[in-house]
Amino acid sequence: MKLSEAQHEFGRCVAAFLPIAYKWAEAYGHRITLGELFIPPACKPGYRSLGGISNSLHFKKLAIHLYVLVHGQKLGEFNDYIELGEMWELLHERATWGGRFPHRDAVHFSFTYNGVK
Repeated sequence: MKLSEAQHEFGRCVAAFLPIAYKWAEAYGHRITLGELFIPPACKPGYRSLGGISNSLHFKKLAIHLYVLVHGQKLGEFNDYIELGEMWELLHERATWGGRFPHRDAVHFSFTYNGVK
């Protein structure tokens, strides 16, 4: 699959997922806010020092961060995102949730591309 095709499918999945995520959050009295979608290549050298990886799918526009807010504060625990992550994974065979990574990134929702999750 070409990168542009993967980006198109990822965008479709994000567009389909956002209403699901918002309804899920509202059922708990929470809110959703959007985070990093695209990290420009110019940021790549410093991204590793911020805890990222050098081949992050954010560089390819195939990952987004979604944050759950309670009273304006971001929830940061893995368990706070399990349901959301599992719902994301059901949308598409390439949908990957960062909560499954060895170094958990519960706010990370991405699309597998060329073996990178």
